Amino acid sequence: MTEAAPGATAIIEAPLTPEAAADRMAQLKEDPAFQERVAKRDPAAFEEHLKLWRVAHGLPETPQPPQSLVDVSAEADARVVAQAQRHAAALAAQGFSDSQQIQIIGRRPVPQAEHDIHVREYERLRKDAAFMQRWVAGDTEAVFTMRKHAIGKSLPIGTLDDIRAWGDDV
Repeated sequence: MTEAAPGATAIIEAPLTPEAAADRMAQLKEDPAFQERVAKRDPAAFEEHLKLWRVAHGLPETPQPPQSLVDVSAEADARVVAQAQRHAAALAAQGFSDSQQIQIIGRRPVPQAEHDIHVREYERLRKDAAFMQRWVAGDTEAVFTMRKHAIGKSLPIGTLDDIRAWGDDV
């Protein structure tokens, strides 16, 4: 499953890396025999998938009980950071800039007027049959535009002081 370190014997298997675990999960997802085992509720298949999922998400292969409140807090913080990083990567893949990612993930408040613009544009585009055909067909620009307005209308409405607290030049 993984390659041993240079000079290592074959007696001890090298530790599973998150990348190797994710690759193996992708292989198993395409393996009809493994999928059949999962469908039949094979405990070994579930155990293998859980182990791979945990490692792929930066967790130890087997759950470890926390040793202290600090451990619990550190694990919770690590999960929040990992989730934010995955969210940022997804937003970047959709074409959002770094500053837009920060504002979206941080739920930066917007003025009422900006919120209203996003609501109007979103509704206008939904009623535009030609635009919606492009969106349904997966047109990159149309998908980005709809996503931008959907996110914009979901951000909290804030006061000028709320917005200034973000350090933006207003």
